[in-house]
Amino acid sequence: MVAFALITVLINVMPLMVFLKPMIIQRRKGFFYYSALIQQHHMLFDAKWLHAEHEPMSLGTSDPSSMADLNGSFEIVKNMKTLPFDIKIMLSSIVIAILPMLPLLAFEYDIVDLVLKVLKMLA
Repeated sequence: MVAFALITVLINVMPLMVFLKPMIIQRRKGFFYYSALIQQHHMLFDAKWLHAEHEPMSLGTSDPSSMADLNGSFEIVKNMKTLPFDIKIMLSSIVIAILPMLPLLAFEYDIVDLVLKVLKMLA
């Protein structure tokens, strides 16, 4: 059962490994480009609103909104995973692979003994 579960996970995960290198490259590029864009935008915002002599602030300006939008976009790039799968996907694959085999264990082992063995392993 363990070998079958491992093979199932490998069958699900190995094709995704093709995307590992491109995802790493794109994450680095995105991080670099968004960092430069945000730095330039924030410097212009700082110069416009904090260090320049200007008219009284108008409430309808979109400058703070654009800064928040850029920060949100940067967070998405920053949180991008380099692996195209996660633990939940692997665990669900294992459960789906093993679940149909559980009734076969009832024919091989006594259910009470099996539950006691599992409880001993967990304790």
